[in-house]
Formats: sequence, structure tokens, C-alpha cells
Amino acid sequence: MALLEQTLVRLEATERDLAALREAVRQTDVLATIGGLAAGLAHELNNLLTPALGYASLAERTPDNRELVSKALRRTIESIETATRLLDATMDLAEPSQSKAQGPCSVGAALDMALNCLVRAPEQDGITLDRHIDQDAVVSMRPQELQQIFVNLLTNSCRVLRRQSGGTIRIEAHRIDAKVVDPNLHRVRITVDDDGPGISAIIRTSLFQPFTTTEARTAGDPQQGGRGLGLMICERTITGRQGTISADDSPLGGARFTVELPAAVLEQSTEVRGRSAA
Repeated sequence: MALLEQTLVRLEATERDLAALREAVRQTDVLATIGGLAAGLAHELNNLLTPALGYASLAERTPDNRELVSKALRRTIESIETATRLLDATMDLAEPSQSKAQGPCSVGAALDMALNCLVRAPEQDGITLDRHIDQDAVVSMRPQELQQIFVNLLTNSCRVLRRQSGGTIRIEAHRIDAKVVDPNLHRVRITVDDDGPGISAIIRTSLFQPFTTTEARTAGDPQQGGRGLGLMICERTITGRQGTISADDSPLGGARFTVELPAAVLEQSTEVRGRSAA
């Protein structure tokens, strides 16, 4: 009997130890998530504020060129406004129960906003942008979130193609599951293809993990290769909106990123689609 009591006492102690261990693991996971979000947010803000600083410096150096100053200030304001919206979106992701309305968001309009945020226009580096966005490609996501996803994917492709003196980026978006009766089950599929060197199969399985980059970095050249955070941000944002993202080989010979997101109910998004078509 005494042996049985001792065994029960030990089992209870073991259960307490396991509960404490599970709580420690949970807290570690929370801290790791917060650390990843903080690093990712710093990455995104740097992408936005660095060109903003360049535009402001340009305006300061050329005070007599009113047209150039006006353009530089406009781009500076746009970058800062996008950074502010990104902070709001990050807070929403951190507290999904407090999240604001998720859309509707026109894929074409979000792509236009993303192109305005790029430090260099793709055509300046001999890159052709081939876009095929259906008018009814409207997703249930905040516009600034999809904008940031496009910024990351386009920045990666442009950086790679710039090194091979140009190339092609093809962006397509269309609704799928058209036969589904419930409109809430419709999806929008977005693909971003390029004709660069593609993504190594070795890193493809960990591509959306923090600090995994598709490119090698060169010492002393901060513009050569990313920090491996942009795709992590894309994945967390997309899955937070009940979507998916994957990487594969492109029919163009390079990399393909495929994003699927819940489609917005079209009857509620006529105005948004009209702006995209314009």
C-alpha cells in the first residue's frame, strides 16, 4: 500500500513537472513569435523609410526645381503613410480579435500601390512587367497587407533579374472555385513568375522560415541579397487571412510564387473593382 501511495505521489509530481514544461515551451514559442514579428517589422520599415529619406534628401538638394521637389515630397509622404498603415496592420495581426475590416481589396489596385513603393521602377533595369489581373480579382484582405506582399515578392524578383541585366515578371490573378454555391468559399489565386535562376530545392522547404533567403549576400554590399524576413512576413500575413502561399518552378524558367486568398463577395465590392479597372 505504501508503495502504491509513493507511486501516486511521484505520478502527481511528474504531471506537475510536465505541465510546467509545457507552459515554458508555450512561453518560449510566444517570445520567438514576438521576436520574429519585431525583426520582420524592422525589415519592412527599413524598406519604406530608406527611400523616403532619399526622396527628402533629393528635395533638400534641389530646392529650386519645384517639379522635382514636389515629386520627391509626394513619394516621401506616400512611404511614411504606408509605414503607418503597416504598423496598424501589424497590430491587427498581433491581436486578430481586434482586427479591423479585412476588405474588399482589389488585387490590381494593391499591385499599383506596391509598384509606387519600389525604390526603382522595374523598367529602369530592363525588366518587363507582364500583368494579367482579372477585374473580379478582389480579396478579403486589407489593401496595405496585399500591397506589402507584392512589395516583397516584386523586390525579390527585381533584385535577381537586375543581376542578369533584365528579364520578365508576370503577375496573374483570377477567381477560382467558380462552381461553388457559397460565395464565401470562393478564392482568388495570384501567381508571380519570373525568368530568373529560380529557387534552390535545398532551401525551398524552409523558404518561409525567418532568415532564409533566396540569394547569397556579398560582404559589404547590403543591397545584394535579402535578410530572409520578407517571405516570412508574407506567409504569416497570408495565413492570418486564411490563405496559402507556396513556391515552385515557373513556366518562365525561374521562380513562381502562388498565393491563394479568400475572395470578397463581389456584390459588396463593385466600387473597388471599378477603381481597379480604371
